[in-house]
Amino acid sequence: MSFEDRVSDEPTAEDELPVPVISMAIDDVALAALAKPSPEAVYCSVCDTRLDGKTPTSSGLLMWTRGDEVRFDEPPLCHICSTTIGVSAYHRWISGDLEH
Repeated sequence: MSFEDRVSDEPTAEDELPVPVISMAIDDVALAALAKPSPEAVYCSVCDTRLDGKTPTSSGLLMWTRGDEVRFDEPPLCHICSTTIGVSAYHRWISGDLEH
């Protein structure tokens, strides 16, 4: 088969056959390279505690406008900060301390 035949855009019978793929790790470095990447670490937006998924977590809700556009953000919070923020907001609401 010539080079021109191999670079042809027309499929050949060889192109239609599945190519067997065999992969194996030969050492620890190769094994680490084959491992799925871990998701990026998530930290509490208030206290920077790493959220590992083992403890309960929550998220805040921030809403603001820019012109006619309304934007939302839900930053991750640890259980301590979410409770503190929630209780503080509730206290301000029942005491009438919130601005209208």
